[in-house]
Amino acid sequence: MADEREVLRVLALCAEQRPDEAEAVAQALLRGGPGLFLPRLRGSCVGERLVPVQRPKAKGE
Repeated sequence: MADEREVLRVLALCAEQRPDEAEAVAQALLRGGPGLFLPRLRGSCVGERLVPVQRPKAKGE
């Protein structure tokens, strides 16, 4: 439940236009490894900074 609380904290900080604080909380949460909350973080205001979108590899790479 602690992880869920931290995800909600990230979302609340995003809603309050506090992305730097939201990113710090999300980074701390991710140090424990990716969990079921990862899709929710990807959809947050800091999602692109935390989890880069993986592009398919071009042929020949």
